[in-house]
Order: sequence, then structure tokens, then C-alpha cells
Amino acid sequence: GEGPAAQVRADFSLEQPGYYECRFTLTEGGRQTEQVVFSMAALTAEARPASSDFVGVNCHFGQNAYPLECMDLLVRYGVSRFRDECGWGSVETVKGQYALPPHCQAYYAKAKEVGLKPLTILDYSNGLYDEGGFPNSEEAIAGFANYGRALAGLTEGTVDNFEVWNEWIGGCGMGGRPGDHGPEAYGKLLKTTYETIKADFPDVTVVGIGGEYGTDCAEVVSKMVDTSGPDSMDAWSIHPYRYPTSPEASDLYGEVGRIRDGVVERGAPEKVWITEIGYPTHRGPSGTEEEDQAPLVVRTFALLQATRGIERCYWYDLKDDGLERTYNEHNFGLIHHQNYNCAPKPAMVAVSAYSRLTSGATSAKLIQSDDEYTVTYALPDDRQLLMVWTTGPECPLDLRLPIEQAFDLMGKPLEVEDQVQLSEKPLYL
Repeated sequence: GEGPAAQVRADFSLEQPGYYECRFTLTEGGRQTEQVVFSMAALTAEARPASSDFVGVNCHFGQNAYPLECMDLLVRYGVSRFRDECGWGSVETVKGQYALPPHCQAYYAKAKEVGLKPLTILDYSNGLYDEGGFPNSEEAIAGFANYGRALAGLTEGTVDNFEVWNEWIGGCGMGGRPGDHGPEAYGKLLKTTYETIKADFPDVTVVGIGGEYGTDCAEVVSKMVDTSGPDSMDAWSIHPYRYPTSPEASDLYGEVGRIRDGVVERGAPEKVWITEIGYPTHRGPSGTEEEDQAPLVVRTFALLQATRGIERCYWYDLKDDGLERTYNEHNFGLIHHQNYNCAPKPAMVAVSAYSRLTSGATSAKLIQSDDEYTVTYALPDDRQLLMVWTTGPECPLDLRLPIEQAFDLMGKPLEVEDQVQLSEKPLYL
């Protein structure tokens, strides 16, 4: 509709679940002078509570960079797991004394209040040890391990999953600080940290490797495992980023499976966690359009859930971390920056649909025929869910099975008879 700029009001209802945009355009003399877009999500009123143990997101509450209200949004979108941190240097400010900094106290309390399940990274250096570099000395390794044990105690009842470091080989978060960050040095740190934590908290899950990535991933992880020993982790993690290439064109399913099989042959646990993967929507040659991010995220989840041994996947990340539109690190979010009210991108609505529709799935299997993909899920009520898409031209798919319900990428119910139209946007049958 139209109205005077000073008084215009819009009233509307959303009849179907999905992603929506409301656009206000200001015109003067027949010429458009300004436009404001409000994005929003409508979720089905019958949505089941979140119970997907596979789907998670990365957050930065530990860096005091996220409003706590983001946790309320996670609950509403049906995502129950998130990965975050409470760094060594902020927990042990006096040698041998441990306390949660106030912002970490606040976010752990909020997570417990709303029923979210954090995965906490044990990470980065402490100026009290090894001159603030990588913990290599026996004293620093013991200090890091004691910090892990102390943090497990300080968060007992809220956190039962800990990941040892984040991207050790690449030096993430270290800003060029000194020290050995080769695979053998990590193996020594992991072994001591695992033993120290598990001695007092045997029921927590300690995730090793810390999200290794890169072309030599399998070889590097194997060296880490050879040093630490295969019994020094309950699961292990990698970060198989693909952007800007699609998961299918980059052989995500095949590559992750090969890494997993090669490392398990060295004695590592069969459980693998993908603790980071994502597609940023920044402006530039490696950026993804917001409307394309949505199908990419659910296809990535589906392919990884169908990969043998992949137990969990944490998308990077929940919220845009900054406002620079040409910087990839500011634009990985599923929702916009808090300056834009944490409004959803299409991908957040697609993740919500995926989390709810695959909730409680006990298994997933990939069937591929040329450019057509089907992932089958066994649901807890003995029904079968099929997720179908194509990376080629849109084409019809004849249905040979009785279809009880069908939904589009955003969770909108569809009318289905004996045929559906396949596209790069997956359908749920």
C-alpha cells in the first residue's frame, strides 16, 4: 500500500511459516529516494521443541560480543547447542587461582536458564606462562590443564563438553605469539589436559584436535594422535570450510569421510565433530548472497549428517560480528548484527526448519545419482524423511513412495501429488 511518509503504518499477518521481508520505499516527485527493509521469520505454531543433537552454532558470548537475548532467539529457532569460549587468561589472572569473569558468569547462567547446551573451547595463552606464547613447557602445559579442570568445576551442571584449543596449527587467536604450534606440541598438551580433566570429571566429553583444517588435515591430525595417544580424546574435531565453492562441487562428503577413515585407522575415536563450517555473505568474490546461503547451509548439514562418524556440526556463526560489509569475518552470521536487531537472514529460517524436521533422527544416508541428491533420515516415530535437491538444472522428480507431508526449504507445507520440482533448494518429504 501507500501513505504519507510522516504517518504511514503497515499492518499484516503472515499466513505461512518462512522468511519474509517488509520494504518501505520513500518516493518524492515519483522518484525513489530511500528504502528500508525489515527481515523477519515466521515459524510454524506446531513446531516441535528442539531436540537435534546434530545441529549447533558458534557464538561469541565469551568475547562479550553477543547480547544475551541471542540465546532466546536460539531457543525460538529450535537450536539447542552452541560453541563458545572462556579463555585461559580471563579465568586464571593470578597463578593457581580461578574464577569466571562477569560476562562469562552471565552467559553461562543464561544458557542454564533457557536450557541450552554449550560446548566450551579451552583456548589461547596466559601471560603468566611461557611469556604469553603457546603453552609448550611442562609448567605451562600443566597450567593449561589445571585451567581446564577448574573451568569444568566452575561450570559443572551447565557445560559437559569441552574442546581443547581452536585451530592450533594455524595459530588462530594468538596474534603471532611465540612458541611451537606443530602437531606434536599439540599432542602433548592434549594428553595432559585430557587426563587432568577426566580425573575429576569423568563424565564430561573432551573433544581433541581443536578444529584442524587445510590440505594436509589428515596427516596433521594423525601426527597429533600419534603423540597424544588415541585414548586422549572422546571425540575429535575439524573445520572443513568450503566457501565460496558449494559442498557438492568441493566433495565435502567424500573428503570428510576420507579424513575420518584415515585418522580412525590410527586409533582415534570414531566420533568426529565439525565445530566450524560456514558461508559468509560479505560483498566480494568469495562472498555468498544471502538467498544462496540458506540452501548451502542445509545441504552442508545434510551431507555431513550422512557422513559416517560425524556426530555434530556447529555452524559458524550465529550472528554477524561486525558492520564492515566487505570483510568476511563480519558477515558469517545466520542473523544480522545487533545494530540491525538480530533480524534473520534466510539461512536462519532454513536452519530452524532443518533442526525441527530432522529432530531426533537416528541415522542419515546419502543417495546420489548424477546431480540429484537424496538424504534419508530415520525418525524416532518410525517414519522416514527424505531430503531431496539437485545441483543441476531444475527438473521434475516422480514420486514412487507415498508422501504423507512435504515442506519447502523454509518449512512451509507443500501440496504434493505424484511429482515435485527439484532445485538447489532442498525439499523435505
